[in-house]
Amino acid sequence: MNPSPPPPLPSNLPALDATCDRIVAALTRRLAQATEQIERVAPIADHDFLVPVMHPELTENVAATANTR
Repeated sequence: MNPSPPPPLPSNLPALDATCDRIVAALTRRLAQATEQIERVAPIADHDFLVPVMHPELTENVAATANTR
């Protein structure tokens, strides 16, 4: 018994390429909107990076350590 072929697709469906293009365009718009919202909260150009700083009494003397090895 041979399986029957699948039924034909309806002719009113948009082309796959057009569907993919619409999806990519929608995702690109949403990404741009999300980026705008993030930049409004914390502008990238004015971002301050935290630099870890230790109190001098808590740091190890590197020169003394290097001389003992």
